[in-house]
Amino acid sequence: MKNSKILISLILILITVYCFVRARKGGDFDVYLHAGEKIIQEQNIYKPPFVKGLQYYYSPTFALFLAPFSSIPKIIPEFIWLLLSIYFLYRIWIISMTFFPKIPEFSIKENYWWIGLTLFFVLRFILMNIAMIQMTIFLIWASLETIFQIEKKNYLLSGLILAIAINIKLMPLIVLPYILFRNHLISFCYTLACSLLLLVAPYLFLKHEYITMLYSEWWQIINPTNQEHMIETGNGTHSLVSLIPVYITDTVGNFEYKRNFINLSIETTHLVVNISRLILVFFTFWFLRTLPFKKEFDKLKIYWEVSYLLLVTPLLFPHQQKYAFMYIAPAIIYLVYVFIYKIKNNEKIWFKISVLLIFSIIFSPLIGSDVIGRFMHDLVEHYRILSISTFVLMVYLALYSPNKIQNTTKSI
Repeated sequence: MKNSKILISLILILITVYCFVRARKGGDFDVYLHAGEKIIQEQNIYKPPFVKGLQYYYSPTFALFLAPFSSIPKIIPEFIWLLLSIYFLYRIWIISMTFFPKIPEFSIKENYWWIGLTLFFVLRFILMNIAMIQMTIFLIWASLETIFQIEKKNYLLSGLILAIAINIKLMPLIVLPYILFRNHLISFCYTLACSLLLLVAPYLFLKHEYITMLYSEWWQIINPTNQEHMIETGNGTHSLVSLIPVYITDTVGNFEYKRNFINLSIETTHLVVNISRLILVFFTFWFLRTLPFKKEFDKLKIYWEVSYLLLVTPLLFPHQQKYAFMYIAPAIIYLVYVFIYKIKNNEKIWFKISVLLIFSIIFSPLIGSDVIGRFMHDLVEHYRILSISTFVLMVYLALYSPNKIQNTTKSI
């Protein structure tokens, strides 16, 4: 016990030091703080100049919230945010554990395998989010915390958390129709009410004309019908709009290697992308498998459903960087649990595990440019292997539904 406490203390010290070093170097949080500085001066936060040439995509409310922190050394709020992100990671794991069956209990060794394998396949994205001082870990935590608080019947808290996450970045919006479908009407209404309050909040502190202009500018940037959100050909972005077009129309990438096997028109490509988005949305109903407005009481099935929603989130939204694929974490947690459970019960699934491991290598630190080299790393980016592997992960998630796991617990 004493040795465990010493080890945990050393790990926490190392994490704190690492966060401090990353905070000194700065990251995307510089962009958010700069927006907070500009909003005080009533400048257009969606127009240049930008810090590091990076566009600010988040809400005016978030910029206003960060405004008081923009006048102090950036290392302070960035260090605090990184420590909070570590806490959110811890909380993601703790919340996840509440949705899994307690019987049969895993042995200590099996629990170590569960934690170790999960960490191995998400570590790459954790390090990216920490290094870039990003928001993704917070958004995942907010989505899971919303579902957890609903289970605890803390409806106002669940609505407030989800509303804050949606206001900062639209990606958690995918959780809102889910809680409505599952007949959590009170939480749904609280989310709408809190979202409205957050949208109105800037009007209480700044000129109405100025805030209205910012909302207009913000919508022009996030509008999903914008043409620039329909095809993304260069390296660095991953989603349906960066995966599908490069294989069905003639595009120019970072390499001369051909990617498309057919050559559709741009208009047809746009249509295919939108149809693909709709297919992913409608596939959600396969996971839900009930009529609307029917509550689900199987806790493992709830986690399975939410894992799918989070897994497809970076695929549905345009302009996603690699760090956004931290959203696969709940699916990884679920699948590692499933395979350990099945091995524990002497089921012969080694071939399926091997296939998944081959495709999942893309998620691991082994695929970093410092390991496989810049050329191979960029080639993997060129062919969108990250997005393809995410689809493979989706297939496995669909194959191993909770009815394949015995002794599921019920929520109270």
